Amino acid sequence: MEKIRALIKNELNIINSKLLSEVSNDNKILQDISEFLNGSSKRIRTIISLLYIKSFNTELDENLINIILAGELIHNASLFHDDVIDDSKFRRGKETFLYKYDSKVSILSGDFLLSKAVERIVNIKNEKILNRFLACTKKMTEAEIKQYINRGKNITIEEYLDIASGKTSSLYSAILESIAIYLNKDQNCAKKIGETFGIIFQINNDMQKDSIINDNSNKVQTLINITGIEKTVFLKDNYKEEYKSALTSLPQSIYKDWLVKMVDLL
Repeated sequence: MEKIRALIKNELNIINSKLLSEVSNDNKILQDISEFLNGSSKRIRTIISLLYIKSFNTELDENLINIILAGELIHNASLFHDDVIDDSKFRRGKETFLYKYDSKVSILSGDFLLSKAVERIVNIKNEKILNRFLACTKKMTEAEIKQYINRGKNITIEEYLDIASGKTSSLYSAILESIAIYLNKDQNCAKKIGETFGIIFQINNDMQKDSIINDNSNKVQTLINITGIEKTVFLKDNYKEEYKSALTSLPQSIYKDWLVKMVDLL
């Protein structure tokens, strides 16, 4: 992953700088939100977006920056809300706002970042992109509701994938599709890349020790519970092949090569 970061170092620095500028230091809570944004996030959504953009030999402009920032802000907002839903004590190795402050502050912090995301999207002045992100946030919320009401229940593979698609891959898709809309590229291709990568990311995340402990504590079923480890790995590998197939239509470049390699890091 460090080689990928080095390849897009300048663009990553721009996004990080812009992201931190979203939050002032007027009070302790805002300072802590800024520190959270500057924390140990891997910026996977930003990285895959930048590689996708650069694969077309395109440089960042203000609207592309706004799309990527909107995606990062929505993602981080969802984490503040997830901590309340899951009663999480730690996030990124630090105490969550839920436990540092209370549920009200955690929810308000998420809402604050969502408002910043909306501001970025509106500034693009593109109705298609606005509608794409609106559909995404609706789908994310619906998926969280489905997961919550299914706690403690046995669910099918199809139900799991439906939730994972809403919770995770819908945001990857929204970001890449919005970039494709802005650059006048193949939206279906962008959607497929985002969908498949998002599912792979969610399956991989669910297989991590900390996630397994948290999911078991909240009685949330994942693929490992439903199918066992072997079939989970098999399904993840199938999605990797779908993802790589979706990338074939992109122009040949070092950025495309790293998009291909990137999924094997999961």
